[in-house]
Amino acid sequence: MISISGLRSVRGPCAVVLVLVLTTSPAAAQRSEPVDSVAESEARTHFDRGVTFYNESDYTAALVEFKRAYSLAPTWQVLFNIGQSYFQVRNYAKALVTLSRFIDEGNDRIPDARRAMVETERADLANRVGHANVTSNRTGAVVAIDDEEAGVTPLRGPVLVSVGLRRVKAMVPGLPPIEEEVSDVHLDFPEPSPPPPALAPEPAVSPPPAARTTQAPSSLSVNHAPALAAFGVAVAGAAVGAVFGGMVLHDKSRLEAECAGKACSAGSQPDIDAVSRDGMFSTIGFGVTAVGLVVGTVLWIGAGHSRSGELPSGAQVGPVRLGPGVVGGSF
Repeated sequence: MISISGLRSVRGPCAVVLVLVLTTSPAAAQRSEPVDSVAESEARTHFDRGVTFYNESDYTAALVEFKRAYSLAPTWQVLFNIGQSYFQVRNYAKALVTLSRFIDEGNDRIPDARRAMVETERADLANRVGHANVTSNRTGAVVAIDDEEAGVTPLRGPVLVSVGLRRVKAMVPGLPPIEEEVSDVHLDFPEPSPPPPALAPEPAVSPPPAARTTQAPSSLSVNHAPALAAFGVAVAGAAVGAVFGGMVLHDKSRLEAECAGKACSAGSQPDIDAVSRDGMFSTIGFGVTAVGLVVGTVLWIGAGHSRSGELPSGAQVGPVRLGPGVVGGSF
């Protein structure tokens, strides 16, 4: 979790004075470490570019040039210019750190007026920064705040940051980076999925030896399918015959009430026709039932004989001896 404490609202910009200090005289420059003349000349070029950009209010470009000049010729005076550029681009944390280095490295060589101005600026910057405590569920994650590297988890301590929303990014090799623009963030990387368990190879199964004779099917639905179909037709015919037979009985009972003997009224003719028609359908239905029963029985018996005549698996055909009283021999 990253939390920022001691944050206050940003006040108006303080006045800054750009100091142009980069001299070839070792005594005047008071550089932190010796540099060769070529590097010093290149540093002066970058410094002059920085001054030009700063005067044009292009503070981002000025910051780049001043930092490049300091890397080539690290003199403590240039830290003032870098600190002022950080302030203008609103990186108050870097501005405070850089101006503090300017005070520490310049020490008693800094003019009193300049020291007083920088101390005032540092007091103002102290109200614009806070400390971020960064933790992560993974070690070795590279943490960057606002595209500037802050360290590798676990960090040694809180990180000085500017007020407001900060863009925090964390990177771990082999995992997608995590990036958020928040004031509080927890660098929580997803746990890697465990590899799937290795499957043991299935033992090879030898195919069964081929049967010497064809085995009879084990399911009755195969051998007796035609017989079952015939029985189904018989059942359907019986259902049709029963339905139309019931209709015939119903119509006849109604005709008996309408007719006297064999004499019926003219209005009874539709009922007479219905009795004739329904009687025909009933007769056909029961006829189909009879045929289906006969055919089904024959097919069922024939399927049973077919199965009983098959040889069992593995049976061998050998010589057959004919019994006494039968003409013939062995074959």
